[in-house]
Amino acid sequence: MGLLRSLVIGLFCCVWTQAKSAPASSFLDCSPTVCQQLQQLLSDFNRGHPLQASAQLNALISQLADAGETDDLASAHYYQGNFARLQSAYQDALTAYDAVLKLYPASGYGIQKAFILGEIARVFRLQGKFSAALDNAYQALQIYQKHQHLTGIAWQQITIGSILLDRGQYEPALAVLQQVTKSDTINHEPVLPGRALYFTGLTYLRLQHYALAEQYLNDARQIFAHATNPFDLALSFAALGELCLARDDLAGAQELFSNAITLFGKMNAPVELHKTQSILGLTYIAAGRHDTGLGLLNGAMQFAQQRGADELEAYLHMNLARGLLTTGAVERGLGHVEAGVKMALAQDRAGLHTDLLSLKARLLYARQDYQQAYEVQQKSYTLAANLANQARLLPIIQQSTLLQVHRQAESIESLKQTKAVALAQAEQRNLRNTLILGSVITLLLFLFLLFSRYTHHRQNMLLRQQVKARTIELESKNEQLQEAFRSLEQASLRDPLTGLYNRYYLDNRLPGELRRAQHASAELPHGELPTDTDLLCFLIDIDNFKQINDEYGHLAGDKVLVQFSRLIKEVFRDTDLQIRWGGEEFLVICRQANRENIKTLAERFRQQVKQTRFVIEKQREIKVTCCIGFSVMPLDPAGPFTTTWPTTFALIDYCLYAAKLSGKDCWVGVCEARESALSASSHSDDRQYDTSVIGRKFGLYGLSLATSLNNLANIEWPKDEN
Repeated sequence: MGLLRSLVIGLFCCVWTQAKSAPASSFLDCSPTVCQQLQQLLSDFNRGHPLQASAQLNALISQLADAGETDDLASAHYYQGNFARLQSAYQDALTAYDAVLKLYPASGYGIQKAFILGEIARVFRLQGKFSAALDNAYQALQIYQKHQHLTGIAWQQITIGSILLDRGQYEPALAVLQQVTKSDTINHEPVLPGRALYFTGLTYLRLQHYALAEQYLNDARQIFAHATNPFDLALSFAALGELCLARDDLAGAQELFSNAITLFGKMNAPVELHKTQSILGLTYIAAGRHDTGLGLLNGAMQFAQQRGADELEAYLHMNLARGLLTTGAVERGLGHVEAGVKMALAQDRAGLHTDLLSLKARLLYARQDYQQAYEVQQKSYTLAANLANQARLLPIIQQSTLLQVHRQAESIESLKQTKAVALAQAEQRNLRNTLILGSVITLLLFLFLLFSRYTHHRQNMLLRQQVKARTIELESKNEQLQEAFRSLEQASLRDPLTGLYNRYYLDNRLPGELRRAQHASAELPHGELPTDTDLLCFLIDIDNFKQINDEYGHLAGDKVLVQFSRLIKEVFRDTDLQIRWGGEEFLVICRQANRENIKTLAERFRQQVKQTRFVIEKQREIKVTCCIGFSVMPLDPAGPFTTTWPTTFALIDYCLYAAKLSGKDCWVGVCEARESALSASSHSDDRQYDTSVIGRKFGLYGLSLATSLNNLANIEWPKDEN
């Protein structure tokens, strides 16, 4: 097998060497003169002159824009986006790719559009925007499948596999990438095998299968060494460096990281360069050179924060925490873990989230906070198990079926070869023997052929039956897997303790509800107030909840949270968005409601909580109160599109804080407001204007406040820190 794999890799290298003079992309067309110019610019870029090549390319684009040749200009913009992506200028790359799409008419150019959508997906992946990356990648894949473009399908499978890898979905990524490596398409495309082997090896590295990771990554490096683009070679150096670091081969890791950094520097790729420098910093820390290692890590973090590279920053928080754990700076390491967890959740990077939780458990253990370390580690195990179970069944069944079919095909081929040898020997004996012996041998050969045909027919029938049985089994398992996916998706949207929805559900539902309310208000005749079209937003906080935990224990606190959530379900409608916001805070958004009822709802819920006896033990009950901050969306019916959800949430959070400061067991809210002084001046009533604390803070006019306190003067507003 090792010899066969070496021959295959050598064939790929030969194909790649012969393809060096081919255009960079077989998906776009350009005239011979322009193609030659673009190839020369690409060669200059790869030889370490990225800035000069980019400047010359911009000048060429200006010339082509005047000439009006669509294909030539589209190819030039593609190279512009490619150069920007390799230099980590991701927004510039998106702008260039968008310019290519705008050049093509609405109909036609399907393959070209699919190719650019795939490039956009790669940029979104590098930015950490995985949902957008998958949307573009699947859109491109559908176009390729419609046109039966096998090379394009293989490219998009690699892109999808890399996105799943970055999200931490390692087994689904591996299943997709292995489909590419086993496809005949990569034998005809010089770039495909290296990318497929690289991402497969990187996936095995993340799964800690170091032997397989080394095998695939070395194969990828061997192919990349014959390529004209050093970027892929630098990536393979960096991945092999991580492998050496995981195996405590510090000298080998330093050499590989240095090679990668040199290549990234020549290509002016700062994001990949600083990412590799951070891992080199971990290598120095492991070798005892703490100051040097932390200097590299802090320098990379400073670059990521200044550049706004969120995907890199989240990764660097984990590396800094690993380095600080080694140096003994546990508290600083915990701070970086917390920051990294927030960014991993925001970027939907479940794999990074799992690694950060595991690292947090190690830091808490080093701080001798064993109970919390155990809880965090259990949470990490649960998250890792959920990720592993998401797509484990289908790849296993597929691989088992393919392996059996492959073995049976080899057996049939071996039988055919054996029969061919026997036939040749029989023919030789027929020539050497006499006519009598020849006749006998011919008869025996005829009988043998009949028997062989019969045996071959039986084996084929058996093989068809086995394949059919496996296909039926695979379809059944696939249906079970789809049902499990649906159950897992529903569970991921619910809070496990209270059964209420979580923030992810809110993020999916709220934009559509907000647009519905805004358009409903905008369609009303001038001066008419909306009815049953508003969104009523309540932010609710349990008073003195920490005291309940401290006095009665966290189990009692959990019981209070469960009973409190039941009150929310009783008071509010099932169609309202009932969210556990975090800790003892809950968010309720009443859909298709009337703003005139907001004070009644707030008071009804406050009284319901106050009158309820919360059972914390069999014979023990306590009283609980709550504070409520509320507002309506849209704030201004005359201008429904002016106020956004972040502004509204900040407003109700400010009102909740005021209710807390004003004695608790009360509610404070905004019933209506306007962001325009002109529109506010047209209402001559007794509402508060911008002279109020909250009006000045949020720049609101015509402010209508409400509270359960005796009067508005009793409200104690939070002091502005500025």
